[in-house]
Amino acid sequence: MKLRNMLVQSLTVGALTAALATSAMAIDSVAHQRDAAPYGSLAAATAANRVIRLAPDATYLNVQRRETVTIQKGDKAFTWNFFTVNPGVIELAKIAPAEFGAGRTLVYVAPSPDDLPQE
Repeated sequence: MKLRNMLVQSLTVGALTAALATSAMAIDSVAHQRDAAPYGSLAAATAANRVIRLAPDATYLNVQRRETVTIQKGDKAFTWNFFTVNPGVIELAKIAPAEFGAGRTLVYVAPSPDDLPQE
């Protein structure tokens, strides 16, 4: 019985530790998303319309407003929905996860066809 109680306590402590670690990562992710909100939001990889593969020395990439793309550089990738407030230029480092290594790459966000006047 004593061994069973020790096992239950160990499993409980392990589960709580895992839950706290997951919460800490989620809080960091939410803070990052809040800062990037005017530029769009993270998206599921399955939502991407296309994949942009950046060369190691890439200085820019082009997207359209409201487009969802997976941006890949080496073995790192993330998917972003460019539902921005306005077309314009965004520093990739403002939206990319820290470990992505965005450097000084710029994202040129063109107007979506839906933004243009219809004749």
